[in-house]
This record gives sequence, C-alpha cells and structure tokens, in this order.
Amino acid sequence: MKKLYNFTIGLILLGFILLAIKSASPEYIDEQGILHETFYLIGLGTFSILGGTILTIINAIVIKLRKKTTLKQVSN
Repeated sequence: MKKLYNFTIGLILLGFILLAIKSASPEYIDEQGILHETFYLIGLGTFSILGGTILTIINAIVIKLRKKTTLKQVSN
C-alpha cells in the first residue's frame, strides 16, 4: 500500500508540475501564422491530477474496508 500511496502522490505532483510548465511556456504565432503552444500539457496535467485523486480515494476505501473486516475477525 505504501508504494501505491507514493505513486498517487507522485501523479498529483506531476500534474501540478505539468500545469506549471504550461503556464510558464511561451505561446506565439510565427511569421507564417502558425500558433506554437504546449496545449497537450493541459490534458496531461489534468488527467494526472484526476488519476492521482481517484487512486487516492480508492486506496482510502480499500484500507477502510480492510480495517472493518480485520476488526470483525478479531472480535469473533
């Protein structure tokens, strides 16, 4: 479970880093009228944060359910 916890925290941090890079990256239109921007970082950052959050919630639910079943077994 510790590895999953570290992975979820890493995903969330990666998402924030990607969004920070996106906001710090220059966006410009070149001489030919082509827009240059790192638009893909918005999606990657958002999905990293969302994925990390969902995995954290699932992990918390699993831990809670395991504690309940362990308490029931100990009391019997």
